[in-house]
Formats: sequence, C-alpha cells, structure tokens
Amino acid sequence: MGVGLATPALAQALTPSQTMRGGSNNYRPNAPIVDKLGSGFLMTGLVRDAGTGDPLANVRIQIWAAMVVPIALATTSPYLAYRVPLYIAAGFAGIVAMSLFVLQPLLECPVRALIAPATARRWHRIIGASILILILAHAVGLYFVSPPDTIDASLLRAPTWFSLFGVVALWGAVLTALLAMTRLKLPMRPRSWERLHQSIASIIVIATALHAIQIEGAMEVMSKTLLAGTIVAATVFAARRYRSP
Repeated sequence: MGVGLATPALAQALTPSQTMRGGSNNYRPNAPIVDKLGSGFLMTGLVRDAGTGDPLANVRIQIWAAMVVPIALATTSPYLAYRVPLYIAAGFAGIVAMSLFVLQPLLECPVRALIAPATARRWHRIIGASILILILAHAVGLYFVSPPDTIDASLLRAPTWFSLFGVVALWGAVLTALLAMTRLKLPMRPRSWERLHQSIASIIVIATALHAIQIEGAMEVMSKTLLAGTIVAATVFAARRYRSP
C-alpha cells in the first residue's frame, strides 16, 4: 500500500536503503495508494534522498501489515491444492491464532492507556478466548486428518521439534485459560498472578513462533518470519512496559 508523506528537516549524507522486488522486504512496484489504513495506526517519519539526505516530499511508501499479510499470502500457497479442506481449515485456524498474538500482549500493558482500561481488558479476554478456540480447532482438525501423527505429538513421541513446540503452545494456552477462569479462587496476590500469567504467555508465544518457523507449509516464508518476530517483540515490549514504573 502506498501513502504520501510530507517533509522538512536538515540534510545529511545517507546510504541508500536496499530493496528486493519479491525478496526479503517483499517490495511490490506500483502498489495501490490508499488514503486510509484504518483506525488506531499512527505513523511518523521522514523519507530522505540517498546520498544528500535531503527530505523528499510526496513519496510513496509501502506498509507491511504483519497480521493480515501472512494470512493473505497463505491463501495463495500451492500446497493448498494438495490438501483436504479439513486440513486447510485447521492450518488457517493456527495461522489466525498466531496473528492474534500481535494484539494480545499489548492490551495488558501500560500501552492500553491509549484506550479505556475496561475496554482493553474486555478485548484481552475476547482475543484470549478466540486464540484458545483457534488453537484447539487447529489441534482437533489435525487429529481427524492424521490421528497417529497427532497422538505421537501429544505424547511427545514425534521426531520433529515443531511438534514439541506445538504441544507446548497448546497446553500453555489451556493452562492460561484455566488460570484465568479460577483467578479469583487462587490464593495468589494479584501481582504474583499477573507475573505467572505473563510467564506462561511468553512461553506460548515463543513456542508458537518456533512451531511456525520450522514448518514448511502454507505460510510464505518471509511473512511468516516477520509475524513470528512481531509476536515475540510485542510480548517482550508489553512485559517491559508493564514492569516499568
């Protein structure tokens, strides 16, 4: 997507940014210009001329939507032609769940001051429940497609590391849900519960990222890597902001 940027500022010598069409930054020539990206996004910055460093006016930039693009690119995967509908649905349940991890940690840290705390907590619960449902749908769908492989993974007998990471993420999500439902009954101080919740959530996110990275499937490699890095970064950012005075 392209948008226009205005300028001023002091010039300085700069080296040109590297770009690769269809490569690691997935640059697309002549991307369509849009006037509105949606609500909740704030982007600032300056585009400068390579070499002189002079600010440039009315240039076009492209925005990588870390949540949406991996899902969209997965729908174009050639692997889909060789897979049954249930397998495809289970796979996309996992992809959407992974994408939601971008938002989930940010709703439970001081960044939520940008919106009403009650609204942030409500959406944190809604998205958390959605992630759990999607992860369970992912696991159940894979079980019906290939029961032996799913059972081996569940019993930690699978020979692949991505299966282990997937099981860790699954049971971490279940444990988090159980802790959330029994929060008021547990003999724990609120701060202690929050730290436990964050710790388990961090394990889930890291396991999910490693699970996805190691699978050669419908997700496009670069967008998958971007999404994995984004969910880990969002989790770390939220944890640091939450603990800061």
